[in-house]
Amino acid sequence: MRRLFFALAALGAATPLAGQAAPGGSRVSGYMSRGDLTALIARLDGAIRSPAYSEGLKARAQAQAAEVRSRLETGDFQVGDQILLVVQGETALTDTFTVGQGNELLLPLVGPIALRGVLHAELESHVTAQLARRIREPRVQARPMVRIAIDGAVARPGFYSVPVGALLGDALMVAGGLAPTARGEEARLERGEQQVLGAGAFRQAVTMGRTLDQLDVRAGDRIVVPARGGGPGGIGGTESAVRTLSLLISLPLTVFAVTRLF
Repeated sequence: MRRLFFALAALGAATPLAGQAAPGGSRVSGYMSRGDLTALIARLDGAIRSPAYSEGLKARAQAQAAEVRSRLETGDFQVGDQILLVVQGETALTDTFTVGQGNELLLPLVGPIALRGVLHAELESHVTAQLARRIREPRVQARPMVRIAIDGAVARPGFYSVPVGALLGDALMVAGGLAPTARGEEARLERGEQQVLGAGAFRQAVTMGRTLDQLDVRAGDRIVVPARGGGPGGIGGTESAVRTLSLLISLPLTVFAVTRLF
């Protein structure tokens, strides 16, 4: 998606929020499905054709539509991404694994599973289908994780691996919540030197219940919470240990036992 500032409002009208019931009584996960992204392209293309928008907005919509199409083609996974995997009865396959070169998930006893073209929403079904070639009727739970920095006026600044289906607001709680000195209304999301979500857009995303996946948060992104008085960020130049947080996802208790090992 690579930034959907222009399309967030339109997306909100079409996509159920995480945890809400979808038509037919099914539950949605907060991941962007292939249908969600296809619908988003249609809305962006409609904006491009509409005489109601300025040329500047149309150019932004065109760029965003191109990025959504790229996401559909190449998938969501990048080298270094982590996946929390539980395969019932298979202890060697119940662990946190890292996406390797060629966007492949290398699993013991199974070998590589290609992830090119696979969306976060498709991960569990894709891995299940691949494991079914080696394991009879595998029972699989797979959760994509994203490693982000949470810096500034929070209780425990650091680097964390967070489920991509987690709400943006819940991601702040991974670091223990806001510090007493926090200017929470000025929280922002950064990518390198680029401000991906300014304070206003960040507040809107939290209010609307957007997930990290819906906001296309990527590995290495940084949530910054300024402090009153302009105090420095909490991480500084020292990287703290990556903490895998599984409390935000709905997995059996066996997952918590595995996660605590890391």
